[in-house]
Amino acid sequence: MKSYHNTNNLTGPDLFTAEKQCKNQEAQVMSVFENNPNSYLSVEQVWKIGNLQTKPITSIRRAITNLTTQGVLKKTDNMIIGMYGKPIHLWKLSNTNQ
Repeated sequence: MKSYHNTNNLTGPDLFTAEKQCKNQEAQVMSVFENNPNSYLSVEQVWKIGNLQTKPITSIRRAITNLTTQGVLKKTDNMIIGMYGKPIHLWKLSNTNQ
């Protein structure tokens, strides 16, 4: 599965670089979940815990969505109030029993 959603029709080296960056972001997101294996985490929490604030939060959302589609993460029905005052979902590793 491709990690980069090529909606802007990149080609060649630009597409290769974008795909590599997205794979790296997914690895960073997985690291946060693996270091907190029994935790339920929001996109915002992953963004902060993983010290990923230098990346757009939308990139973290994309990484979490891709990892969910791959079956590595599971979106739960649990929610917390996010930074904009609205309820947001929590994710967990799909291989945990919690």
